[in-house]
Amino acid sequence: MQYMRRHGIEFAEMDQEVLLYDPANVKFCALNSTAGFVWDRLATAPSFDALVAGMSRTFVVSPEAARHDVQDVLRQLIDLSFVEAQQGDGPESLTPVNAGDARRSYVAPHVRQMDEMEVLSEFQVTSAGITWWMM
Repeated sequence: MQYMRRHGIEFAEMDQEVLLYDPANVKFCALNSTAGFVWDRLATAPSFDALVAGMSRTFVVSPEAARHDVQDVLRQLIDLSFVEAQQGDGPESLTPVNAGDARRSYVAPHVRQMDEMEVLSEFQVTSAGITWWMM
């Protein structure tokens, strides 16, 4: 099974989180840095095992915890329609994003669905600041 970002999803890094926006459904989602790592890796349509291996090599986390947490993040992102799962083999990138750096501290991934008012309030963005998302 491979996982990929659903076409048309927009995203931006804000305050050490990744903010996702689905313009078709007017839906927002905030990812903490660890869930954001999974989102970043989804650009290459990796397999589940590749995601777990990358998480284990990049963060100080046991393979078992990485497996559980990646599965949880994928389930949530699929349920929210930000990610799609497909059968088949595709490109695998097992090198961690920060290859050569020391492994980073691990915080359990967190996915949080938000509405427009929460986004404006939490990130202190004016409505004009997210107008590009509303077109």
